[in-house]
Amino acid sequence: MSSFITKEQLKTVSLFSVLFISFILVRVLFINADAPSDISNSAAIYADEGYKSFSARNMVLFQKFNWHSLDQYQGWYKSSPIINYIYVQAFTLFGIHLSTVRLVSVFFSILTFILLFILLKSFYKQGAKIALLTCGLICFSYVYIIYNRLGLFETPLNFVLLLFAGSSVLLVKEIFHNRYSFNAAQSVKFCVLSFIVIASFIASIYIKKTAYMSLFPLCVGSAIMLLFIYLRRKQYADVLISTILKTTLLTLFIALAASYFLINYIFEIKEVFHYRTPLGDIIPLIKRIISNKFIYLNPILFFCGGAYALFSVYSFITATFIKENNFEKVIDFIISCWFILGFFSVAVFDYQPTRYFLHLYPPLFILAARMLLVPINSDLKQQFTSKKSFFFHCLIGLLAFITLLNCFNFCTLKILGEQPRSIIYAIALPLITVLLLLKLYPKIEPLFTSIKRVRILVVLLFCFQLFFYLKWALNHEEKIYNTSKYLAQIINENEVLAGHWGPVLGLENEVKTLYIQGKRKNFTNFDKIQPKYVVLLVGKGSKMLENEYSYAFSNSKLITSFTLGDFRIKIKQIEWNNE
Repeated sequence: MSSFITKEQLKTVSLFSVLFISFILVRVLFINADAPSDISNSAAIYADEGYKSFSARNMVLFQKFNWHSLDQYQGWYKSSPIINYIYVQAFTLFGIHLSTVRLVSVFFSILTFILLFILLKSFYKQGAKIALLTCGLICFSYVYIIYNRLGLFETPLNFVLLLFAGSSVLLVKEIFHNRYSFNAAQSVKFCVLSFIVIASFIASIYIKKTAYMSLFPLCVGSAIMLLFIYLRRKQYADVLISTILKTTLLTLFIALAASYFLINYIFEIKEVFHYRTPLGDIIPLIKRIISNKFIYLNPILFFCGGAYALFSVYSFITATFIKENNFEKVIDFIISCWFILGFFSVAVFDYQPTRYFLHLYPPLFILAARMLLVPINSDLKQQFTSKKSFFFHCLIGLLAFITLLNCFNFCTLKILGEQPRSIIYAIALPLITVLLLLKLYPKIEPLFTSIKRVRILVVLLFCFQLFFYLKWALNHEEKIYNTSKYLAQIINENEVLAGHWGPVLGLENEVKTLYIQGKRKNFTNFDKIQPKYVVLLVGKGSKMLENEYSYAFSNSKLITSFTLGDFRIKIKQIEWNNE
């Protein structure tokens, strides 16, 4: 055996096997369990599994996407035909179950895990260490585990996005190592990679339209690298690429400042900081960017990944690696663009559920692994300790401040129950902590330069993630699964279940389900179909429905009710009386 496989390779295979088995187990165990409420402030983690698979369920049960001509719900069969086709095949083979929908996501998460390991191992000189650490972070990330188990489109999308990113990097690599001509375009490998890039790009759009939040950053990063390669061949890179980027950033800053000045003082007189942007007022916009659930669910990983992303981009802008023939830095830059631009593409919007940030987890894990392996990265260590890197240190300080601000918000929500109203109080603690860290940095620097201490930090990080997973696993409930099973016993095949949560409660039975939303979606046909059972999400939407059809709900009878997080669901049996 020793002549075919080295001791180091055997160690890598063994560790990967342990991680691979652990990865599958933590995602498959308690497959019917409800998601924990602390990972999202949206009902999507409960209800959306039904919406995503609704069209496929109808196709298998009723041989058409809409089981009734009066059912106006469009479903996802037009905008996401790829996943709907997969759901149809899965339901046909394994039956219509909540576990079937979820195992589709688990399957794609396994493919993502394997692909990520293969790509990272081939991309870097220390590929085995980086790949294993990244896979370890993915394996035990509490939030990522839960989302990999849910029947949402984001997990399959992540696999296709990673395929696009990996093939794009390999395509750039083909050009990068072909210094004097573009003969690589004629090679079979180049054509295959080009096909994969185009196919994965199109597939990601047809899985979920929000794929552009990752596709755009990846295209930007790859385009900049291709420009860099072209200029390097022309021997302009050491001056031009840095000048172009600095000029672009300066122009962008001047354009923003000028537009704010025109809006504030010329077109409309407003108080300072009450700027309007296409995305809303500037203060709420900044608040959405620097304080959101994605950061405080992953504070350590966010800081580590963000710090390395800033290092990669800063090194490129300052032309510190322009003259180096090191493709690893090209990979780092493309992944950093994916993470930074992808983060802003989600964080600027009012509606930003945590599942929208799921496409950032692969680059976040890669960058965090690179950051945690500082002892084998002398360039990064030098950048952090250099007194000349003042601007870089300011960026790291800002990143630390944002991370600590979100940790502070997390602690106040968990301990005090609400965020403090005083902005001074909210900012003071993180700011003081950052200043203390800067003061104490010379003393704690060995933590980042000793591989043994980094291992301890990684183990603590894994334990922290496993604590939250075990807490959920030991206290998990299966309310959606059990309620759906219960409905199969009391509703016969000729009766209809209607409501906002109807689709997800139809995944363990063959009940005809009518989708209804509080915004009058399908309201016009509600009285024509006359469902006998209605699922009501207690709140404004259910009141609207009950008031609209008070004559039907006047003699309603409560069948069952349950609570998931902040959401209370009631199922009523109604008697239609049109007189």
